[in-house]
Amino acid sequence: MRPFARRLCGAAALLALGCGVTEPDREKGGRALSSEEFVAIYVELRRAEREASTAEEFEARKQEVLARHGTTPERLIEFVQAHGRDVRSMAEVWDSIEAKLARTYSDTAQS
Repeated sequence: MRPFARRLCGAAALLALGCGVTEPDREKGGRALSSEEFVAIYVELRRAEREASTAEEFEARKQEVLARHGTTPERLIEFVQAHGRDVRSMAEVWDSIEAKLARTYSDTAQS
């Protein structure tokens, strides 16, 4: 499997496991997330996971992030499912996430 494909599969799996969802819930409705929204939410979730000292703390932070963005774990999964076949688009999304996280961790290390 190519490195990008491994990262994409890993990201989708992390979302599914980290958000406690394995199937999309299309019945809740709502508009689809944009790439920019997905990136922002995913980055915040990764930061919350990194900063949490326990699973319970991460769960609380995750709920805060989702509520602040007015979204659900299901909508994150739906984004991956809807755009997953567009390799170029998903590569850009993942590269954006990776860059934002790298900047965050770089800034944290320098503090």
